[in-house]
Amino acid sequence: MKKLPWFMVLVLTISANFLAVTPRALAAEKVKQSPIIKFDGLAVPIVEDGQLRQYILVRFYVEASPSDSTRTGHIFQKLPYIRDAIVQTAYKSNLGLAGQVNALDQDKFRALVRQSWAQFVSVKDMKRVVILEIRPGPRL
Repeated sequence: MKKLPWFMVLVLTISANFLAVTPRALAAEKVKQSPIIKFDGLAVPIVEDGQLRQYILVRFYVEASPSDSTRTGHIFQKLPYIRDAIVQTAYKSNLGLAGQVNALDQDKFRALVRQSWAQFVSVKDMKRVVILEIRPGPRL
C-alpha cells in the first residue's frame, strides 16, 4: 500500500473534521428555531344559543418558543390534553360569525387555543397560532 502525500493527508483531515462538525452545528441551529406543533383536522363545534349547529374542521399549527419545555418534550406530552381542552371550551363559547353558519371567528379561535394552551403549558412557550385551513363539516 502506497503512502499518501502530506498535502492529501491534510486535505482529508480537514474534510473529515468539517463533516464531523457540520451535524452538530446544524443541530444547534435547529434548537434555536421555533418548533412547530401541528393540529390536523381538529373538529371544532359551532354552538349557537346552546344548540350545536355544525362542526368545522380546522388545520392549524402553534409556533412554540424554543424553551426548556419544548426541548424536554413536555409540550408534546400535553398535546392530547390541549386538543381536548380546545374542543371542550369551544362547546361553551360561540366561535361562529353572526349570520354565517359555515364561518369561524378566527380571532376568537386563536384566543381559545391560547387559553387552552395556558391550562397545561406556559403561555410564554407559545409564539403564535397560524390557521392553515377551515373546512365546514356537515350541518346538523
